[in-house]
Amino acid sequence: MRLPRPALLVPGLVALAPLALAAATALPKLPSGLQVSLMQVVWPAPGAAKGDRVARFRFLAPDLKKGADTDADLKTLCEKVARPMVKAKGATVDQVIVSLASKPLKLGESRPDVVQVFEAYQLKASHCAFAPPW
Repeated sequence: MRLPRPALLVPGLVALAPLALAAATALPKLPSGLQVSLMQVVWPAPGAAKGDRVARFRFLAPDLKKGADTDADLKTLCEKVARPMVKAKGATVDQVIVSLASKPLKLGESRPDVVQVFEAYQLKASHCAFAPPW
């Protein structure tokens, strides 16, 4: 099978193609029961400075509703998807951002009809720790 090449979405950030993600990632069952699919992973650019090494894990959750309690789901996605992928890639990251969106959007885009939630984490030796904004 031929996989599409990664797309450059934002200068300095490289995204992994969705088809490659689906083939490489088994998604966990989430505490809320919400069904998600991995839309995109954006890795920091090679040579990014400390503090700028942010990996973004973007998930599609069509049934996501405004005001839904997603804390446990986001943490689970960090622990069971982001952390293992960062480790497998051997990437050095300062922060992992996990996001859910009710409809596909481009990175950085927002629309009033799309629910989005985000959480930032630092990867510790054995877990994902909440990372308050710098």
